[in-house]
Amino acid sequence: MSFSIGKYYCNFALTSFPGLKALCILVMMVTLEADSFRRMKSPWGCRVKELTTLTKTLINDSLTSYMAANGQNQPFALGFPDLDLNSTSPSPLERAQCGLHFIGKALEEVLKDQESDLNPDHISMHNNLNDSVTMVWRLSACLKITFGGDCTQKPAHPEMPKPPFQRKRWSITLLEESRDFLVWVESVDSRIVNSGVVDSRIP
Repeated sequence: MSFSIGKYYCNFALTSFPGLKALCILVMMVTLEADSFRRMKSPWGCRVKELTTLTKTLINDSLTSYMAANGQNQPFALGFPDLDLNSTSPSPLERAQCGLHFIGKALEEVLKDQESDLNPDHISMHNNLNDSVTMVWRLSACLKITFGGDCTQKPAHPEMPKPPFQRKRWSITLLEESRDFLVWVESVDSRIVNSGVVDSRIP
């Protein structure tokens, strides 16, 4: 059953039997997840552009909630070479995949740090970060399914500083640079989709 069909039957059931609301919500969640899984398996159903925009939005939401919980600290001075928008690589897709790999691993470290130490009770921020991590890995899979390409030389595992203040600076800079990196990925997506080819000359 597709999500749209499940939604139709739920609307009909709610009109006749209002007490079935909880069951209908469950049905729609299951069918939506099934639709998402099926689309991820199909090159034609994986919408890279929309998924990139959604991932960028989630990371920006994570940045907002992180700063609300931890304060607005100065950026981490060193930045992240794996997210350097001026770097070059064999192809834009490999550069995107390597950047997404680094972002996914680094966001997992930020989430772990917040849950286990700095802000264990800030559940809404944890949810934002977790959603961002999930969507980064989904976008990476979607790019590979749709255009091919992979990160042949995986970035080193992100190492967060030990002092709490430095960890906050590191995390905020990561979220800011991740958001900017996703803006670049959006531009690459658009040029590839519009041209219909994967051009290694795309900067």
